[in-house]
Amino acid sequence: MMTLTSGEALMTNTLPGRVVLIFYNPACDHCQREAEAIRTGLGVFQNYSLYFIAANSLEEIRQFAKDYDLEGHQNILFARAEVADVIREMGPMGTPALFIYSSDKQLVKKFDGETKVEEIVKYL
Repeated sequence: MMTLTSGEALMTNTLPGRVVLIFYNPACDHCQREAEAIRTGLGVFQNYSLYFIAANSLEEIRQFAKDYDLEGHQNILFARAEVADVIREMGPMGTPALFIYSSDKQLVKKFDGETKVEEIVKYL
């Protein structure tokens, strides 16, 4: 389960449409570079909903969205999730970790660590 910055609680397995889940830590330099790369290449994600998910406070998450100019985009949402919930649903992982899902909720590709947008695009 995750809680959006708006306060709405969601389950990752009920998200509609094509989805990219991005697990990150706002203080992680690899995560920061990943966010910058996604922002620069935002057009390639137009048919996907991107969920940036962190275990940090909602204030830190909101600040990260602002700092990397990712707030205010309809297809980009920021959420908080407990580490235990993430491990239970997704398994252990480092950050950043990126999961691409098709509209029928099938995992298309998982990326561990900082990944170039050019590589991600191959699986969209």
